[in-house]
Amino acid sequence: MKILVAEDDPVSLRLVQRFLEKLDYEVVTATDGLEAARILEGTAAPELAILDWTMPGLTGIEICRRFCQSESPRPLHVILLTARAGSGDLVEGLAAGASDYVRKPFDPEELRARVQVGATIVELRDRLIRRMQEFADYLADCPLGVVLVEEDGLISYANNRAGSIFGYAPEELKRRPIEVLVPQQFREQHTAVREAYYRSAGTRMLSDRGSIYGQRRDGQLIPLAIGLNRIPRQAPVRTACTIVDLTPLRTAEEQLDQFFELSLDYFCIANLDGYFLTTNPAFVERMEYSEHELTSRPLIEFVHPDDVSRVREQIQRLGQGIQTINFKIRTHSKSGAEYWIEWNASSVPEKRMIYAVGRDITERIRTEQQLQYLQTRERLLLNHIPANICIKDLDGRYEFVNQRHAELISGSLENAIGKTASHFFQESVARRIQLEEGRTIESLDVITVEEKLTVSGGDRDYLTVRFPLLDTDGSVCAVASVSTDISETVRTRQIERELEIAQDFQRHLYPRAGVATTGFEIAGINEAASRLCGDYYDYFETRPRCLMVGVGDVSGHGVGPALQMTNVSCLTRVLGRLRLPIQEILAQVNDNLCQSLPFDSFVTMFLAEIDLGSQTLSYLGAGHEALLISATGEVQRLTAAQCPLGINPAADFAEVTCQPIRSDDLLVLLTDGIIETMNHRDQQFGMERVASVICGHRRGTPQEIIDRLFDAMAEFTGSRLHADDATVVVVRIL
Repeated sequence: MKILVAEDDPVSLRLVQRFLEKLDYEVVTATDGLEAARILEGTAAPELAILDWTMPGLTGIEICRRFCQSESPRPLHVILLTARAGSGDLVEGLAAGASDYVRKPFDPEELRARVQVGATIVELRDRLIRRMQEFADYLADCPLGVVLVEEDGLISYANNRAGSIFGYAPEELKRRPIEVLVPQQFREQHTAVREAYYRSAGTRMLSDRGSIYGQRRDGQLIPLAIGLNRIPRQAPVRTACTIVDLTPLRTAEEQLDQFFELSLDYFCIANLDGYFLTTNPAFVERMEYSEHELTSRPLIEFVHPDDVSRVREQIQRLGQGIQTINFKIRTHSKSGAEYWIEWNASSVPEKRMIYAVGRDITERIRTEQQLQYLQTRERLLLNHIPANICIKDLDGRYEFVNQRHAELISGSLENAIGKTASHFFQESVARRIQLEEGRTIESLDVITVEEKLTVSGGDRDYLTVRFPLLDTDGSVCAVASVSTDISETVRTRQIERELEIAQDFQRHLYPRAGVATTGFEIAGINEAASRLCGDYYDYFETRPRCLMVGVGDVSGHGVGPALQMTNVSCLTRVLGRLRLPIQEILAQVNDNLCQSLPFDSFVTMFLAEIDLGSQTLSYLGAGHEALLISATGEVQRLTAAQCPLGINPAADFAEVTCQPIRSDDLLVLLTDGIIETMNHRDQQFGMERVASVICGHRRGTPQEIIDRLFDAMAEFTGSRLHADDATVVVVRIL
């Protein structure tokens, strides 16, 4: 914690300062009241101060009146240091806003105790302020509309959701009467209702499926559910209104009704006693009976006699909670016409209710019968499909194989028919195939597997789909298999997975968040031109109030540069953590790269160290430049003094550039993927445009500056895609 000590006696000032510093407090000092006031008015001012009662310029009492009785959300906690012992003096000091006092000459243990109490009070106050702000943020973004209404009927608060429900900005609703949200025709009587509620205010819920309406700013009426709550221990009466817009619910109900009424499928609700309770118009029209006729007679009466027993069986199953899926029956209309209907039904046994959806499949049944005629032609078609297709009987014997499958197992169609998988595959493979076919027959399900089969050219990967074939009676008569060679897909998938792993590993090499130190705001981003990135950036604290930041670019794209980027990132961070100077870090990285890089590869890099203690920036550029932009917008290019890394093992990195830095300076590091971005006219984005964009948005956060820079690049090129990896890091000195 930072503590201000203001004392015009240098001996007392030094004693208090040394004592507090031994207690690990950060101490700032002032020798008169005016200097103390300037410190307290500055940024990052202390929240706890020890003030001498009598000082030149301003007294401790005057400082208390200025900083302890203000409207600041974090008023100053003051401990007066005084030789005055009178109770009247102490009362005057406390009345001026002081929180505590210590008599001169001070007792160290008393001072320590009173400072610790003050620090605890400041910490608790800050924690309370944070919690209150968190609650305010939650209330502002609560998904329910919240409005606070005073006893005079004026709105004192409205959150964002309440504003959006009624079409206002939340601030626009403050000090307006609540009746502005009530439909025009009800406003006059609403005032009386409100006043009556205040006389017996309590918790109340107002909702009747949308019979309560509010009025939006544009005059539109909206259905609402409203909760009223009197805020306890408030006088005069305050009421919190929670508001839910029921428009989506009303719309959904209307859409459901329309869907039920307009659907061409047959929607029916029945009971387990075998009677329709309601039907939709499509079913009434198909059956040619009125809805009253359909609901007043047992549903069995509308079923073909041959299907009655099956229908009764399904009703029993539904009574047990078992779904009916694709259940086909014949029905007859009032005129005697016969229709095939396929039903899907679910039940709620405890309510004895059945919900069913049917579809007329009469034409489909006729089509299925006609398809038998086309079987020969279909087999000819299957014979020329570039997939392995076969049909086996229930004993696993081949009934049909297309030409491609014959080439896989036997070489000819004739050699396969009547044989089983054990004739062509190893015993373990044949057994697995037989088990999967048995599961298909028993479950009537489609089974999809990836399998490896040995063929004349070696092992190949296949995606095989096995499914049962049914005869006209609905019984399983065979099992069909369709196998597609996916060997290339499997290899591609493996490569893709390896690339994903590499990408994930690479992402973890970049900084995950801002550095955990005061004095800096920092953000960095990388947009890769391909799946893997050859750019490097990093920033980390080497010692308190000292930040190391760097960017780099490995020549080329793809896996090789990405691997080298990983090497550079890890080596730089390890050397930086050892607190080596930047010239030695670059020298060791260069030596490593000269031994590991291919002949035609190199790495450009810019590495800087910012020391807030000495207010200096030290940097080296190896083929990379950077920008330093002052608070006034003056741009300084930090040029590269060294050749790229990995080329010359004897390169000398001793020339480190140092220069002063000031508060609100911006350090911008970037790779040539930013500068050399080209538009359709073959023009480069260039360092001048980079500087112009950053200067134009320098008041934003580092992340906002980076976002605006990439927006400008996209506007310049007409695309968010980059031909090269693009990396930028922005550091603001606080």
